[in-house]
Amino acid sequence: MSADWVFAFVSPHFRTKYPDIPEWIREFHPSAEICGCSAGGVIGTGREYEQVPAVSLIAASLPGVDLKLFCTDASPPPDEDVAPSAWTDWLGLREEIPYQLILLTDPFSCPAETIVAGLDYSWP
Repeated sequence: MSADWVFAFVSPHFRTKYPDIPEWIREFHPSAEICGCSAGGVIGTGREYEQVPAVSLIAASLPGVDLKLFCTDASPPPDEDVAPSAWTDWLGLREEIPYQLILLTDPFSCPAETIVAGLDYSWP
């Protein structure tokens, strides 16, 4: 069965292969949305692998679920307590639709706490 969504977490040891990873995943899951990130620590098989070559893939079949993969630009997020419309504009979403979000961020350059607080304020 082909997955609808595949998350890939790959250690920097494979950075030269990053552009090839989606093609490899599509061999097994041709219609899947693919997202992921590099990671200094990769979790798989019930263990965390830090600073060693590692790849972890999570594949999910989600019948009846409408998936939307998006990436925000480098602009700073809105303030935490502004109207929800500022957040939907920043994310490119529609305010009237309920969303479930998975947030992948770079902990060194992204204000993840601000984003989570703003999303929580806008959609309690």
